[in-house]
Amino acid sequence: MKVTSSALATVVVSGIVLACGSSSGGAADGPVTAQTLEAVASSFCDRIASCYGDFFVKAFIGDTVTCKSRLALEIKASVKGPGVQIKDAEGAACKSAVDAAACNTLLADGVNECDFRGTLADGAACANDSQCTSGGCYVDAKTSCGKCGPRAAEGADCTSSKCARGLTCSAAQKCTKFVAEGGTCDAKAPCEVSLACIAGKCGKGLTAGAPCKNAMNEIPCSSSAGLYCKPPSATVADGTCTTFTVATTNQLCGITLQPAVDFAFCEGSQCVGAMGTTKGKCQAFLADGVACDAARPPDCQFPAKCRNGKCAVLDPTVCK
Repeated sequence: MKVTSSALATVVVSGIVLACGSSSGGAADGPVTAQTLEAVASSFCDRIASCYGDFFVKAFIGDTVTCKSRLALEIKASVKGPGVQIKDAEGAACKSAVDAAACNTLLADGVNECDFRGTLADGAACANDSQCTSGGCYVDAKTSCGKCGPRAAEGADCTSSKCARGLTCSAAQKCTKFVAEGGTCDAKAPCEVSLACIAGKCGKGLTAGAPCKNAMNEIPCSSSAGLYCKPPSATVADGTCTTFTVATTNQLCGITLQPAVDFAFCEGSQCVGAMGTTKGKCQAFLADGVACDAARPPDCQFPAKCRNGKCAVLDPTVCK
């Protein structure tokens, strides 16, 4: 049973983290201020929680307060690079647009008011989108710096480029739109985050307390809402949509079949070692500056990634 992935966390915040930034300033027509950038981060985290529920935020970060402080840290770090030229009024407009944005617009980096353009030409070293004239800076997940370049169109390969705004990079590495309820889905066409791909069609998961069945092509419980199908015993397929059991750092996590069926989810930490019915243990996310291995858990604390062997937020000042 899989709730979400660290890759999805990247999708959730990439547009805001990589789009906003400039040097500090004062008046509305001057450079964007730290206060405005903090407001953008706050609005984004609040909007995600509003769209998908508190559990969705806890799946990646721990709580909305931590989301706001950590996201603001990376957004403000992004202002230090060359090429950024955002005015405070533009930052405020971005914040207002985030407040009103459709949920999937956020996840597909599609808030047009946050599409800031810099002065760096294609091919220049960069760390965030707002440095580049194209509005696109592709940074490999394991490195600290990337290059400015044009965004990829719908259907184009996104292995080494950003998708155009409003599109997401699918598991098949192609730029695509999220599929709405009732649409056809597969690895190349992912459903909107609140939906599940059921027998090739996007549909809503079942709500808490609804009857469910643990079988292929059955409508699942809504994992994005923190639910799983809990049967009375491991030998029975029929069950009821039930909230995950919450586990914290150093506690056991994963699926239990005996003496009763249970699913323990790590809050503010990561379940490491769980496989099938073998339980794992919740491990704390790695702090900034700590040595890491991008191929092995635990992950770095949001929104940092394992860059060149250490957990770090994006820092455009190191990109030459």
